[in-house]
Amino acid sequence: MPHDGIVIVGSGHAGARAAQSLRANGWQHRISVIDGEGCAPYERPPLSKAVLSGKSRPEDAVLFPQDFVEQHGIDFRSGVRAVGIDRDTRQVRLSNDDAVSYGRLLLTPGAEPRLLDIPGRELEGVFSLRTAVDACGLSGQLLPGADVVIVGGGLIGLEVAASAIQRGCSVTVIEAGPRLMTRAVPPELAELIRLLHETRGVRFILGRQAVALLGSQRIEALRMDDGSTLACTAALISIGVTPRTDLALAAGLEIENGIALDRRYAENRSGACRRPRD
Repeated sequence: MPHDGIVIVGSGHAGARAAQSLRANGWQHRISVIDGEGCAPYERPPLSKAVLSGKSRPEDAVLFPQDFVEQHGIDFRSGVRAVGIDRDTRQVRLSNDDAVSYGRLLLTPGAEPRLLDIPGRELEGVFSLRTAVDACGLSGQLLPGADVVIVGGGLIGLEVAASAIQRGCSVTVIEAGPRLMTRAVPPELAELIRLLHETRGVRFILGRQAVALLGSQRIEALRMDDGSTLACTAALISIGVTPRTDLALAAGLEIENGIALDRRYAENRSGACRRPRD
């Protein structure tokens, strides 16, 4: 296959919009999108809001119409993952033992939720929130009267808290820091946000860390570093994300808390590039 096309690894917002923009701006060569998730590209912000509150479904937030891929001649590889990059032959190896050649390679692999390295993290009823599957699983636990514990007082954790309260759950947010949203907003605004959530029924525990998730098969309680426990029927771990760099690292690209880029957001030697880190 001639090296005149572009391969986009990842079909999240960056990858999907890149494919859309390439066609809109006159790119005539092949576009291949490697989608490991196995569904149409969708917006992620609604997952913690409209989807969890029961107002919509993930498929209501698709990034472009269902027939867009066919109409614009995009080679959309759904449900397969990129497992390797051969920079010498300019090929991306896929999990189905296939390979696709590239002239240019755009890496938009996204990020993985940070996981707590504590006992009980594999119990049923313990969730992270990154994908539509995650949102659907967590949504099924947000029943009236459910006791939900959220570990992490950042933006996602607070959005989930608001959605859970709307659905009649009892919600406790545990934050290891002295205040909420440490990296996102100034202290004064964080305090106003906390007060607003408290008026709606959210309970906050600041300056404490989760040290164990308790239960036989399903989560039943969470233990904190002061020895106290909180009974719960579901728990969300929302302590940030880490960039997916395994593929790039194995290909010999430079990693600096993500894929290192030059001033044109590119790794020139391989033809690989990635959108700038947030």
